[in-house]
Amino acid sequence: MVASRSARERKAAVEAGPLATVKIDLDDQKQFLYKIGCSVCRAKGHRKWSAYRPGGDNGYMAAMDRWIFHLVEKHPGADAPCLAYVDAARQRLHQRREHVVQSGRAPTPFTADEIRAGCPAGRTIRMRVDTEGEAPFLRVSRFVSCDEEGAVLERSRQSLEGVALGVVEADRVTWRDLQAHASFPVEAATIEDETISTAIGDLDCLRYTVRDKETEEVFWFAKGLPGMPIRYVTRAGGEVVATVSVVDNTMQADDPGPFFHGTKAELQPGDVLEPGYASNFGSGTTANFIYLTATLDAATWGAELAAGEAPGRIYRVEPTGPFENDPNLTDKKFPGNPTRSYRTRGPLRVVAEVQGWEPHPAEALQTMRDHLEELKGRGVEAIND
Repeated sequence: MVASRSARERKAAVEAGPLATVKIDLDDQKQFLYKIGCSVCRAKGHRKWSAYRPGGDNGYMAAMDRWIFHLVEKHPGADAPCLAYVDAARQRLHQRREHVVQSGRAPTPFTADEIRAGCPAGRTIRMRVDTEGEAPFLRVSRFVSCDEEGAVLERSRQSLEGVALGVVEADRVTWRDLQAHASFPVEAATIEDETISTAIGDLDCLRYTVRDKETEEVFWFAKGLPGMPIRYVTRAGGEVVATVSVVDNTMQADDPGPFFHGTKAELQPGDVLEPGYASNFGSGTTANFIYLTATLDAATWGAELAAGEAPGRIYRVEPTGPFENDPNLTDKKFPGNPTRSYRTRGPLRVVAEVQGWEPHPAEALQTMRDHLEELKGRGVEAIND
């Protein structure tokens, strides 16, 4: 580390030019602390003017930018290699100002506009939560509807197997609110670059280390995934007490709905339909998914072919998690998705019952039932993985 520090020091001194004095120390967290001083100017108390910035490459750039602005303002005729980057420094200053929520706070990893662009309706993030003394679970966050100012954000819990735990909560949030969640006191926060391995691949991140007395929190924000951190760890007294890590980050299938589900069950608005029950088709094995469609025709088949003697019903539903093309009707068996049929591991929430739908002709229905019986006799099962 000493050789690396001295090499950085020499590079910074060359870039800063003859008016600068450059020194790189290590702070209490053993990270570089860049100090660029002016050999001519004095600050308050007759101390030499200087800029102090902690961090790795980010600290170097921030300190050098501050020095560039000092040269431009106080020494307009100075000659220094770093002055070739004055336009880039001004652009970075503008970006940093957009990243600072208020005075005394460290820059946030993303601006409100960046979060808005990276969180369209349908984006769903599942995080595994491991807390000392508690059973692990999944925390699910889903952007339901979005506009220029903010979004409706649904939050829920699931077991590690994807079974819903409790109710889904939905709140209106602004993009500025979400940005402010990552706004930490500047004196308590350290920001560094780091690449980490996650369940969704290797991600280039900004690592925020935030210290408050005996508590330390470390957040990793993936540069390519604006929004919430994809991992964070809480330590108390040097011991890890909680870890939250991304499990998946998905965008829904590109279908705005509305969505329907056909069944024989009698349901009410607000009820939820979940996987884990016997399949209506084949030998009746436990279904790992629940199904939805964006066409009334496909929902009609679901209502008519569901097991049981009760009359068929169709409900308008909303998915509460990511969904994908149903491989029983698309992808693996047929190209495309002409019936707009999907499956999901998350619950479907009932919005309303659809009235006045038109059943298929009796002859067509019997032909379909005969076909399904033939498949069952041949041992053909629904794709369930």
